[in-house]
Amino acid sequence: MNNPLKMGTMATKSTMKMAKDPAMKMAKDPAMKMAKDPAMNFNTKLKQASADGKLSGEFKEAVDNAPLDKAKTPAKKAKSPAKMAKDPAMKKAALKKGTYADAVKKDPKLPEYIKLQKSLKKGSSDWNKNQNKINMAYGDPTRHGAGASASGGTTRTATTTSMPGTSVERKKTTTKTVTPEGDKTKTRTKTDSEGKVVKQVTKTKDAETGDTTRDVTRSDSTRKTKRKSYREAVKAWRDGGKQGDKPKRKDYMRA
Repeated sequence: MNNPLKMGTMATKSTMKMAKDPAMKMAKDPAMKMAKDPAMNFNTKLKQASADGKLSGEFKEAVDNAPLDKAKTPAKKAKSPAKMAKDPAMKKAALKKGTYADAVKKDPKLPEYIKLQKSLKKGSSDWNKNQNKINMAYGDPTRHGAGASASGGTTRTATTTSMPGTSVERKKTTTKTVTPEGDKTKTRTKTDSEGKVVKQVTKTKDAETGDTTRDVTRSDSTRKTKRKSYREAVKAWRDGGKQGDKPKRKDYMRA
């Protein structure tokens, strides 16, 4: 009859022996480390350990029969248009100068600019403006003259409306323009409810000399003109002895 105590002792010894088995240690130690290491490929390392004779038994057989996972390489994320615009290579390509033939196609007056440039004093206002035209044709971002703009010029417009929908409605429009040579122009226009220009102020600053000019244009609003016509009609009616019906204000103001 088998002794239960003796059988339990044998089972315990067998378990301890398996724990000391190099193959089991490999499964518990290096395999676990490889699983925790994100840089390691689990299957690849186990297969290498099997090939080096560090595994044995059923565990080795299972590793040898396991499929080899292919390392996944993350796909490169495409650059956004904004990042591409900041890319030095893209900037260099955008600023690449064209040939004479390309420049003439862009601006047919290029030969005239080149001929005129020879007769102008270098550094003068006219020389700078003419050279900037040549550079623009070639796609060269270089601009000459104080305050010169490297772009092709800009225009910005803003409009505000007061008392909208009434007979005294007014619109104020401000337009700011910068030429390729750097000259700046600011125009403020005020119109009445019928779109007539009541007042316009234009300021211009020369990029080369720094000189500023200011022009102001005024005219009566449509409402003021109608009111003036009504008053003249009433005066004529009175001077004529008040013959006939007196002119009515609404006939003039609503005309």
